Amino acid sequence: MASVKVYPNWRGIKGIRYVYNGCWSDWNLIYKSYVFTGEDIEDALWENFLEDTNHKDNEAGNEEIEKEFTMYLEENAKPYLDDCIFGKCYLGKFKY
Repeated sequence: MASVKVYPNWRGIKGIRYVYNGCWSDWNLIYKSYVFTGEDIEDALWENFLEDTNHKDNEAGNEEIEKEFTMYLEENAKPYLDDCIFGKCYLGKFKY
């Protein structure tokens, strides 16, 4: 059984923690004690990024685009997660 590992500052963003649940489980994000499926949040924010910047999905992995995406996340991840909390779109509360 893999142990859960919680890391601070997902993609360098203070206040959003990254949770590694082992190689056979989805990773999560924790924000304001709410738990989210990390891939779903990152995918949604990536789609928003593409719409807002006119970049293309096939540019993922390009170092410059990834830097730009990280800067986009710094501005948009917390408001997006706040909207998710308001809409009750989270997995539950983090208990530790």
